[in-house]
Amino acid sequence: MAFTAQQVIILAQTTLQDADAVRWPLAELLRCINAGTREIALQKPTATSATIELALVAGTKQQIPDGYHLFLSASHNVANGKPVRTVERETLDTEIPGWHSPAILPRSATAMFVTDDHDDTSTFYVCPGNDGTGLIVATLSRLPEAIPVPASPTLIASYGATVPLGDIYQNCLLDYVLYRAFSKDINIAGSAARAQAHYGLFQQALGIKAQTEATQNVDRPQSRFSQ
Repeated sequence: MAFTAQQVIILAQTTLQDADAVRWPLAELLRCINAGTREIALQKPTATSATIELALVAGTKQQIPDGYHLFLSASHNVANGKPVRTVERETLDTEIPGWHSPAILPRSATAMFVTDDHDDTSTFYVCPGNDGTGLIVATLSRLPEAIPVPASPTLIASYGATVPLGDIYQNCLLDYVLYRAFSKDINIAGSAARAQAHYGLFQQALGIKAQTEATQNVDRPQSRFSQ
């Protein structure tokens, strides 16, 4: 099941004691929701993960498609089903010096390894360098699309758009919205503390989720792709 912007707004209004949207207009809370989905995607990339078939270009350097912000992992080559392993770039540099050069390692349609770019999250590398015909199954983190302000921005019923996150992140997103809402009244006594409290709950929820996943995947190799 999915949850909607309307559900998050109503829950936020209850805590804010602003059911009539006087202090916090509905469109403002929607902007907080959109900011929160992107923050979750950045802090917990697997929250917006999607597995796709990814075409490779010629060479070792590859770029993730528009609409995504991070390469998480690769599974296998589509053409022959051969697995693709994630390795540290230092390992490739040590074991196969010059692996970027086709003179050292000939180009191939089959990717054997993937590794990340330390400084550019939109880039990753394949080894051996691809001949431009490769296709792999990869998992990427999506950039959540912003929910547009509806045509009737003052009617709560018009905020029925689905939030681009799994149900498990609803409470986490609510805490982020409340953090942003209370931050608006930062000069009012108690608001700053409430804002920080909700931001703390937001971060804690993401941390607990990450810790749970790590516990459930004890045999999974760790790398810089792990988020």
